[in-house]
Amino acid sequence: MQRECLEGQIFGKWQVISYEGCPDQKKSYYNCRCMGCGKIFRVRSDKMKAGTSTRCTACARKGI
Repeated sequence: MQRECLEGQIFGKWQVISYEGCPDQKKSYYNCRCMGCGKIFRVRSDKMKAGTSTRCTACARKGI
């Protein structure tokens, strides 16, 4: 199955930087920058696309 190209897209406060991989052959992970704090995180693509992951936990706690 060919992966979806999400690099450069924005989901909530996530800015997708690069493809990380698919370690379990089921879920794809991307390196994303949280635009609230600028830190880089590994985020599951299905969570971003569904809107259940929109920013890092630190920014979510602060309400950023």
